Amino acid sequence: ARALAGIGCCHLYLSDCPRALEYLERARVLQEELGNREELAKTLWHLGNAHHQLGASAAALEQHAKALKLYEERADRPMVASIVIEMGSSHFYSSDYPRALESYTRAVKLLEELADRNRIALALGNLGGTYHHLGDYTRAVECVERALKVSEELGDREGMARGLGSLCSVYDAMGSHEQALECGRKSLKLSEELGDRPGTAKALHGMGLAFLSLTDYPAALDCYERMLKLSEDLRDQAVVA
Repeated sequence: ARALAGIGCCHLYLSDCPRALEYLERARVLQEELGNREELAKTLWHLGNAHHQLGASAAALEQHAKALKLYEERADRPMVASIVIEMGSSHFYSSDYPRALESYTRAVKLLEELADRNRIALALGNLGGTYHHLGDYTRAVECVERALKVSEELGDREGMARGLGSLCSVYDAMGSHEQALECGRKSLKLSEELGDRPGTAKALHGMGLAFLSLTDYPAALDCYERMLKLSEDLRDQAVVA
């Protein structure tokens, strides 16, 4: 069972999710037969992650819910937090924003109790993104600003770029286009300094939207042309389209 689980994890980390599922399922069956709940919890966690990577949110939630129950029984709060965050992502990508909100809120509370500041910033950012999709811009800004503050205190420049990019999107949705551009420029600068091309493309997209809202079409065009070149280099067809 351990060998099968190990092979499955290797395929998962290599992004070969179909083969990962094949081996992890075989491991799961054996672990259930052996009554090895500790190893079973890990395998269910990895199964959920593989389904999530494949975009199968319902299957991911099913496996993660089983893993969550086992980790809760063991009072393993760091793993409970990890699973709850992943479940939040599955709910989010299924457009079930109320359930995503519930998961991310629980994750933030757990991580605050654990004083896990690195993951608090991530969970707060996800929570802010969910409020954004629900149209609650005030709470979205509040959550993202808290995430940004934690990232700044940790010196996490990638987290800072991500938070500023999120603020750019929220402020633009609120109609605060100048504030959006200010955050977008900061996010762009950090992303470029980090050599983060996907982050750079995202910042350019946010700035392009803000310039469009301000009817500054030449500036918007410049952002989208730069974004297009980056996306073509990255072979990101979704962004190119």
